[in-house]
Amino acid sequence: MSASGLTIAFICMGKSHPTVKNYKKFGNQYWDDTPNSNSKSKIGYYFIYYFQMKYVYVHKIINILQPSERPIEMEWGADRQILCLSDKLKEFTWEEWTTGVGFGAPYTPKYCSTQTTAWSLNELQNHPKFQKFNLLYFKKIVENETMSLVEETSLVSDEYEEDESDVEEHEEEDIDEEINTFLKKQKEKMEALVKAEQEETIRIMKQMTAKKLYKDIKSLQAETISVIEAENVEILRQIETLQNQLAINNSEIEKINRGEKNDELIKAKTDIINLSIIKHI
Repeated sequence: MSASGLTIAFICMGKSHPTVKNYKKFGNQYWDDTPNSNSKSKIGYYFIYYFQMKYVYVHKIINILQPSERPIEMEWGADRQILCLSDKLKEFTWEEWTTGVGFGAPYTPKYCSTQTTAWSLNELQNHPKFQKFNLLYFKKIVENETMSLVEETSLVSDEYEEDESDVEEHEEEDIDEEINTFLKKQKEKMEALVKAEQEETIRIMKQMTAKKLYKDIKSLQAETISVIEAENVEILRQIETLQNQLAINNSEIEKINRGEKNDELIKAKTDIINLSIIKHI
């Protein structure tokens, strides 16, 4: 059963360095494992060469041999297990690696160590220095070069992960909003047009009515005069009634002055006094 992890080895600067000579001799097939017994590589780990801080070569560990099984072409005498490598799976420039798929990986963007080191997936994910390195994204790039741009973006950062259904849903929401906005504007335009037509109709009707009335001015004059004359007749009737009442009142005053009403006045006053006495008894 293959494991998920990463082993990094270093090919140092200069043409005469042992790592350069050994790489040319057997580096595409074998390499010594890390000397740290607590973090040895496992079958299935990706094996990466950091080649002189110029290139990054990616292989995969397909088998592990014990020191007693060391191939004859490996002249090193280290007591370490031997990693059997697959063919080269992928190659990056150092800049491509440090700014792209290998961003945040161990020993980037610069390194001084030359000791082969291995990490499990769990160790990489929980290490505070390497949490930005996405091993799953790296695996996708190495094993499936035809991956779409949408898939790459979703793997590079979980913070901005968004599947196609979400994108389609957002697009549908945007389209619905555009349609609703368009319909709202059309409705407002129609309402404005109807209101303008109504106002214009009222204006024209008023204008036509005024023109018609000007043509019929004589009839309008006669109609108005008739109403006023009717009011005058009623006023004259009221005046006549008041004049009659005025004459009656003047006649009553003359009779009182002549003493013709004395008995009636005394009787009326007596009745009032007697009524007041009765009320107080």
